[in-house]
Amino acid sequence: PPPAKEDCSDEALAHFSGSHVAYVGEWGSGMTGTRGLHTKLLRHFTLEKRVKLPCWPQLRVELFLFQRRKVSSKPLAEEPLESTPLVCDVCGASGSGLWRCPWSRQFCVCGESCFDASAETHKTLLAVCFCGAAVSERPALALWEPCSWLEHGASNTARRWAALKEATPQAEPRPKRGLD
Repeated sequence: PPPAKEDCSDEALAHFSGSHVAYVGEWGSGMTGTRGLHTKLLRHFTLEKRVKLPCWPQLRVELFLFQRRKVSSKPLAEEPLESTPLVCDVCGASGSGLWRCPWSRQFCVCGESCFDASAETHKTLLAVCFCGAAVSERPALALWEPCSWLEHGASNTARRWAALKEATPQAEPRPKRGLD
């Protein structure tokens, strides 16, 4: 979003009267959309399709295609963020309790058995993220981060934000020039 306009996506959705929304971004992390936008999409639209897109390491960008719920049906009650389109990349399980690889952010598992079963697939993905470098190890599951909302300034998120800032540097604001 533009500087000082963090909720521009919320405003756009509030004024949108069409039947379909195509959202391209990282779901449920705060990196590419607000919590309000994600909640409204879940409450007022039905996910029809999701497509993984090529992306840089430390970002899991996907295309989410939503269709507005019928006017006759009420929007869902306050939809908890645990209701998510994210799924385990090994078994397809959905819901809360998913864990994201801290090195790539592009691979999610639901537990120890899926983590163990994904060793070769995950190492292959890491090699792509590391420009073809051979990967002999991968981070232990205990180091993986929860697939939960990454609220800036919330407790226990400083390490995750620091890692994301390092992996996805942002342009520094230019100093304002004084009038001579």
